[in-house]
Parts: sequence; C-alpha cells; structure tokens
Amino acid sequence: MGRLLVVLVLLCGTSAQAVTTQITWTNGSADGQFGTASNWNPAQVPDSDDEVFFNGSVSNASCNFPTSVTVGNIHSANGYTGTVTVPVGVTVTAANGTGLSVLAFGTFQINGTLAFVNTATVAFNGGTYVLNGFLDIDADWQAGFVSMSGSGHLKAHKNISFGGGFQSSGTWTLEMYGGAQTIYAASNSQINHLTIMPGSTTKLVDTPQVTHLRVKYDVRIDTNAALDLSGNGVTLAVGALFAPSNATSVIVGATNARILFEGAGNQTCYALGATFPSVETTNGGTVQLMDPMVLTGRLLVGAGTTVTTDDNLTVASLDLGGTLTRGPTSILRFEGTGTASSLGGSPLGPTVFAGSTSLMSDITVGDVTIEGQLDALARTITAVGNNWTVAAGGSFARASGQLVSFAGPVGQQVTIASTNAAFADVDVETTLNVMGNRFSIGGLLHVTSGSVTNLQAPDLSLAAATIEGRVDWTVTGGTLTLGEAGGCF
Repeated sequence: MGRLLVVLVLLCGTSAQAVTTQITWTNGSADGQFGTASNWNPAQVPDSDDEVFFNGSVSNASCNFPTSVTVGNIHSANGYTGTVTVPVGVTVTAANGTGLSVLAFGTFQINGTLAFVNTATVAFNGGTYVLNGFLDIDADWQAGFVSMSGSGHLKAHKNISFGGGFQSSGTWTLEMYGGAQTIYAASNSQINHLTIMPGSTTKLVDTPQVTHLRVKYDVRIDTNAALDLSGNGVTLAVGALFAPSNATSVIVGATNARILFEGAGNQTCYALGATFPSVETTNGGTVQLMDPMVLTGRLLVGAGTTVTTDDNLTVASLDLGGTLTRGPTSILRFEGTGTASSLGGSPLGPTVFAGSTSLMSDITVGDVTIEGQLDALARTITAVGNNWTVAAGGSFARASGQLVSFAGPVGQQVTIASTNAAFADVDVETTLNVMGNRFSIGGLLHVTSGSVTNLQAPDLSLAAATIEGRVDWTVTGGTLTLGEAGGCF
C-alpha cells in the first residue's frame, strides 16, 4: 500500500506541471494573420500554454487577430515597430502568464478586448496604444513611456504606476474594479476620465514621491466605492467634473492633500455629504459647488477664477485670489485652525467662525457669528450684514488699531449681541444696536453723520469717540466708563 501511495503522488505532481512554449512572430507566410501556423517559430499557432513574443530583431511585420484566442502571455522586445490589431468582436486573453509581461509595441490597436489575467505585472514600457474597445488588466500595471488614445475603456483590477513618460489623448476612461487598489502618478501624469466602480477603494499614494494625477475631464465615484485622498501631499487635478455618490465616497486624513480644478471653462463639483481635503482652482475657470461642502483643509480660489455656491460651505482656511460667489442664505463656516484672506468683493451670506481663525488681510463680511476664536490682528473688517454675534465661549481678539466698520446700505440696522463685545476701533455708518452684558471700545468710536448708535448693556466702556451722528445709551445695574470724547454725547 505504501508503494502505491508513492506512485500516486508522483503522478499527481507530474500532471500539475504545465508545459510553456515560447513562440515568436515571424510572419513567414506574409499574410499578417495570427492564426497562420507558418507565421510563428516554432510553426504552430500559440495557445493557452504559450508565451507569445513580438521581437523586432526577428520581424516588424504587423499582426491581426481574426478570431478570439487565449494565450499564456504576450511580450514584445527589441524595438518591435509593427501594429498588432484586435478587431471589434474579438477577445484576446493572456491567461496563464507568470511574472512580468513587458509590452513596448510600435502600435497596439485595440478595437475589441485585450485581457490580462493571472499575471503578476503588466508593463507598458513604450509604444502607442489606440484603445477604442476594452483593455482589461487583472494584474499590477506599470505604464511608462507610453502614448494612449482612443475612446474605449481600461479596466484596472489592481495597482497602477504611471511613469513620467505616460501621455494620454482622446476620451478613453480608466475604470477601477474590485477591492483595494493604489495609484502612483509621477510628473503630472494625465488620463482622460476616471471612474471608481462599485466595491472598489482606490488610493492615491504618496510614495516614492508625491503623487499628482491629472484627469482631463471627469472623476466619478460609484455606489459603494471610495477615493482615498489621505496620502500626504497627493494632488488629484480635475478638468470638468467631480462626482461622488454618497458621504463615504471620499476618504481624507490630516494631510495636505488637495483636489485641483484646473479647467479653463465651466466645471462642476458635487459632494453628496462627502468630506473633502483642500480644494483649489486655477487657469481662469469657473467651479460650481452643487451641494453643501465640508473641507478639512483650505479653499483656494486662484486669480481669475470663480467659485459659486448656493449651499453651505465649511473650510479650515479661505484664500481668495479670485471670486467666491455665495447665495444669500449660504453659510460660510470656519472650523479647525486656519486663516482667512481676501474675502472682499464677493456677495456675502452669513459667516460663522467656529474654530481658530486668523485674518491675513482686510475682509468684508455679512452676518457674523463667532463661536470659536477670531483673531483679527490689525486688519479692517467691513461688516455689511445685519448681525454680529459672539456666542458663549467665543472670543474676538484684536490688535491696537484694528477697525470694524459697520457700513451697510442706507436704512440698515445692525445688531451686536454678545456676552462681552470688545473692539479696538469702530466706525458706524448705519444704525447700530448693541445688546449684551458688556460692550467696550478700547480705541475710537466714530459715528458718522446721520448714523445712530443705541448702546444697551449693563456695562459700557468707551475710550474715545467722535460723534457726528447720534449715540443713545442705557446702563442698567452696571457702569459707564468714558474716556476722551472728540464729539458730543
């Protein structure tokens, strides 16, 4: 019985070993057809156990696949310059390769389907790929000095590395399928469209150097899919549309990753509850934000560009070199630690400072609510809204010479509500109603001609005042402290 078991084991081991033949294209019959045996060395049509080689030192003749076929793997070498064509309705599958499949074709014309499965890595190290059908790569894909064009679909199931020489044109779409994948892109590598398919999580990685992937047109994230932008310093540049499907579509971290809208025309960004890293705009385009949006980083609107929204917008920092246009009920909310600069010149809805925000330039604001800390430094704030509120726990820090100018339209009434409203200098060019527990001005209160200031608080403190209009005050149960008055109370 023991001897019989040994024989069975040996037989099983022998039957499991596949015989792989390397078959090289020669075009010996000169008909250019894959299915002609005399076009190969050895003279046999490759099948599922064979490694197919297109070798420029043997033949640069073109090859056509007339019918669907499965081979072991496909390689090219030694500067092959011919054109390999997969016609419409034909599927060529490399299904039994091992290790690395290296392709450096002159031209690979894919009108049908070219599929790589059971292969560790597929490397496109050169050549031109015209993709009007389907390229299905179920392997790690390395794309080096390659030109890819056409209007087809590239289905990637595993990791992708775009080298610095990758060039893209046409309208072809990269589709990410199945599980977790990573994309590394060097030197501003560009594709046309990116779609992350259901069940996939695609991460832009930040090694060995910072990733910058450019998508000329659209980025779409399907149901139960996600785009991971948690890598430090990664950039996803978008030219037309960014469209997640739900609140879990985008993964962010405490990093300086960004989404860069760089189209010169009209661009659209949806959120659907997703949280974003930093968002930046450039190249003179217009970006329409379609949903309420939360950014863990900054919104940078580049010079000559416009960002428009009718919905609420939450940021850590805001830097306007261009224009931010908001609807009348759109709330701009600052959370986390950040800065605000160059808000002037745009129609303004309410602004909430809920984090720790420092002003880096003079700003113009509408209604203001301070829930966290607003550090105005020595900047000028022009308030054109109806309300200025410092909530319980909020604080307004200001340096000597800092000015708040209440300069709304004629007939406007502004209300200051605060447990402790403390200012440096204040200009009043409208009707200002101050209501709270304490109101103090450490610098100068300037009430312009025709303006009215109603001060109603238990404690009032004015260091100096120039009164050209009218000031009424009511102090109940507290103190009134007056310094030098440049005008008449």
